[in-house]
Amino acid sequence: MKFSPLRCPLPALAFILLFLPLLACNANNGPASTPSTVTKQQPIIGGEAEDGHMPVGALTSVYPGYGYGGSHCSGTLIAPQWVLTAAHCVSNDDGMPMFPELVSFYVGPNANPPKFGNLPAQGSLHQADKFIVHPDYNANYISNDIALVHLSSPVEEIDHYAPNPVPITEGHYGTEAMYVGFGVTNGKSQAGGGVKRSALIAITGHEDSLYWSEYVDTGVCFGDSGGPGLLQTGGEEDNGWYVIGINSFVGGDGGSGDPCKDHAFHTKVDVYYDWVLDHVAGPQPTCSDEPALCWCDDACGEDGTCDNTLCQTKTCKELYWCLADCGYNAKCRKDCHISGSPEAKENLTQLLICYYQKCGWFDGEDWEYCVETQCSDVVESCLPEVFGEADCATIDECVQGCDNYSCQMECVESGTLEAQDALSDMYNCVETNCSDDLTPLEYFGCLYENCAGPVYTCLPPKGCAITGGDCPIDFACYPATSELFDCFPSEQFEMDELCDPNEWLPLHCGDGSVCYPGEQLGSCRPYCLTDADCDPDDYCLVPARYDQPGLGACLCRDEDGDGWCKADECDDENPLVNAGIGELCFDEIDNDCDGEVDEGCGPPPGSEEDILETGDILAADAEEGDAGPHFLGGKSSSGCNSAPARTPGSAAILFLFLLCAIVSPRLRRMR
Repeated sequence: MKFSPLRCPLPALAFILLFLPLLACNANNGPASTPSTVTKQQPIIGGEAEDGHMPVGALTSVYPGYGYGGSHCSGTLIAPQWVLTAAHCVSNDDGMPMFPELVSFYVGPNANPPKFGNLPAQGSLHQADKFIVHPDYNANYISNDIALVHLSSPVEEIDHYAPNPVPITEGHYGTEAMYVGFGVTNGKSQAGGGVKRSALIAITGHEDSLYWSEYVDTGVCFGDSGGPGLLQTGGEEDNGWYVIGINSFVGGDGGSGDPCKDHAFHTKVDVYYDWVLDHVAGPQPTCSDEPALCWCDDACGEDGTCDNTLCQTKTCKELYWCLADCGYNAKCRKDCHISGSPEAKENLTQLLICYYQKCGWFDGEDWEYCVETQCSDVVESCLPEVFGEADCATIDECVQGCDNYSCQMECVESGTLEAQDALSDMYNCVETNCSDDLTPLEYFGCLYENCAGPVYTCLPPKGCAITGGDCPIDFACYPATSELFDCFPSEQFEMDELCDPNEWLPLHCGDGSVCYPGEQLGSCRPYCLTDADCDPDDYCLVPARYDQPGLGACLCRDEDGDGWCKADECDDENPLVNAGIGELCFDEIDNDCDGEVDEGCGPPPGSEEDILETGDILAADAEEGDAGPHFLGGKSSSGCNSAPARTPGSAAILFLFLLCAIVSPRLRRMR
């Protein structure tokens, strides 16, 4: 057997623009076919419309940002400030938080709003300030399902019904009790709630704390929870009625598929009579003893009553962004709601109704256009535009330091109209093109690949020095536009280190340097604009890259064209002098830049030592039959670094020297 509590499911709320309500139940506690209309159908299945039994009312709820939400349970006024109801009507046991600040006791025949989100057209609402749930209430077993609601002020205009102290026994079987409530008329669709209806239903059984009734065409259903079973023990006047039971749950469907068409279970009030009386007739709650009865500290008066109007100070805009900050935190939303002024709450309700009813099917730019054309009046009433003097970059920096929507909006409103528009364009572009799951580097790349225009409109490049010194660690100055520079992520390669000229984000070279292209890879060289930006032995080659006109790279000077930088040789005016050439004999020049002249060359040609040595060599050669040339000195016995021993000063020797200089390999790449 399936048992179902009789509280009507509350509307499930979401938000358009962070918190717009989406209704899963309509205002009269059934699924909504359209949120703009309220269908008045019969509650208590098979019952009759009820204009009497005034002490029986509805527990109604207000939803932050939405407004009045209609009834979700029923209850009975048993004293001027006390309502008797079911525990599950005021508990959070099914995941729907219930706060006294958002609940009122409705007195009247129809708790439904005449217009979406508005208050009932007739009757009166009485604010709750405290829930008292029976300490032994068990939501899993639906046991001890009884509670009291204390009202912030007494209901003076009507009488009340007394709780029943007489036990329900077998002697009551077959007795028809009167049931009054605001429940739905169809247990399948859960539609038709909010209207007070009544019916007579016979008592058919009981146990320790419950009695039950069985029926076919007439019975209680969702939304009748907390409503009374009444027996009249006195006269026909209202005060002759006693509350014998509280509607708790239904079980079975009698084969109809409707859970409300078989039998219902009711909490026996007589079992809890003493508990009820202790609260109703005992010391009454005051804010002096229980500060939580009031909505804020300033509301508690010297007489122990609350003046909650002192807590209602937020404007519609403040209320809007307060609710947005809360997200789906129910307590936070409640605290925001009670801090809004009545006018603010009404304006916000109308704004969100317009959002939902007229623009709820659109999104993105279409939604913005709909709101602008269809809801401009209510938007202006709740969210008037405010402009300051800050530029877009300033507001963006302010926004990035915020941790809630209220703070962000204060930042935005500090900017000029142009700044706010630029910020909106940038954020919209980024939101459209760059997902949140990108790595920081991927996000940075996406930002500048897809949204460079909006980004630079709002955040002009920092204008860092291309020659370095302005960017933070792990960033390097690089052209952002043809004229302005910005700091980009860099791997910080050092000068002369090999790099890929086509690599982008992260850059290879460190701050102040560019990857100067080579035949395959490039090398990191200092950026420059003129020769003055380079070392004395370097010059500025402009442009260094075809894609960066006007920007140069510092390259080393090689005035003698021998392939060796000026800084790396001892004479940059003589192509026969560099560290890669061998020593040339008898030219009285330090060809290999090692600080020595003609080392290893032997005696100069024509000298006495040369003649004696040459004669000895020739004689030896003659004896061996070898008349070929011999090379003396030098760093090798052959090749370009050797000098001929004979024909000193001849044109042939000079030609050989020049040839060696031309074909000598470049042992050190130009940096």
